[in-house]
Amino acid sequence: MQAQHIIKVPNIHLIAHNEKTLMMYEQVGLNTFKEIDMEYRNLNNISRRLHIDRDGLTYSLEQLQSRYTTVLFVGHLRSNGFEDLKNKQWFVNTKIIQPHERHIFKFTDSNFVTYQEFETSITNDIPDKYETPYKVIRASMLEQQPTIGYWRIIDQVWYQPIILDFGNEKQIILLNNHIDSDFVFIPLMDEIKIISEEIDIKKTVEIQKHSPSFSPYDYFDHFKFSKLYKKAITKNNTYRILDLFGNDLLEKTFDRIEHNNYYIVGENDGSYTVYDLLLNELEFPNIQKYYFNEYGLEVLTKDEAYYSIEGFRETKYPIKIGGKTNGNNPIISVFPKQKKLTYELLEKVTKSFYKIIKNGKSGWLDITTMEEFFFD
Repeated sequence: MQAQHIIKVPNIHLIAHNEKTLMMYEQVGLNTFKEIDMEYRNLNNISRRLHIDRDGLTYSLEQLQSRYTTVLFVGHLRSNGFEDLKNKQWFVNTKIIQPHERHIFKFTDSNFVTYQEFETSITNDIPDKYETPYKVIRASMLEQQPTIGYWRIIDQVWYQPIILDFGNEKQIILLNNHIDSDFVFIPLMDEIKIISEEIDIKKTVEIQKHSPSFSPYDYFDHFKFSKLYKKAITKNNTYRILDLFGNDLLEKTFDRIEHNNYYIVGENDGSYTVYDLLLNELEFPNIQKYYFNEYGLEVLTKDEAYYSIEGFRETKYPIKIGGKTNGNNPIISVFPKQKKLTYELLEKVTKSFYKIIKNGKSGWLDITTMEEFFFD
């Protein structure tokens, strides 16, 4: 899965920038450079393209050096710069950052980039919004590291990087929010230069170790499917997941695609494939039915029912089971949905899925639809 978008821009010879502005130039004479202008245009409701114009105005090298703080030839860029950025992070020092805050750029191995603003907390109290069953998982995590506190993300922007490829593996990387360029990464031989129109960057420092950690719940809380992906229907009434430039990210179609804030599920002929939000395929064997919830996914397989929350499996959901029974040899029904006494066993495993025994046969009941499943 390629989440970056590569645009080949030939005949670019020179890059010039200030703290907030970057321009590109084509050399058209011995000491004459023509300005290149970039503009994003929406093609349709599912994709957009970068439109490049060559300005009629020309400048000498001396004129450009007087207008910009840095002027460099493309040959001075590091080769294959984007690959060097993968899995790397930088602390970003801005003019407004507070002592208890940290800002970080993070390039993921799935080719996404995040700009994170977070703050530290020295308390181990679990926020009230983390209700059961999420509290069970959060509490067990804190028991393993009871003294370190945790980091809380207060804002985060996800980007699909745009790579401007000038040829000979010379590249710069743009991070765009809609049609505006928020950040530009310039991979030089001995450093990574970051400029921004949005943020006053004083300094960036690459993180070698001891990166702040936080839960996947917080990590994906600011991930918005609609800002990075489009669910597109094909001529055959199947669905694909596209990026904002119309690229097919999974190179696969599904009869149905659903998602929540943590998972994406594709279905073909009753067979399910589960992805995380970065489109990594996850191991969820033998799914028979599922429900999304605000914490993740509720799953029924042939063997078990469980919640998947932040990559953990959890089946404890301590709510009393109701129903009617019949004397010392209990036969149970789900009242008032079932009028007749039906089950020898009715055991709640998750909110929606109950383990049952009916006429001596073990199975499962979907309490939402009252559908029974017997897999033997």
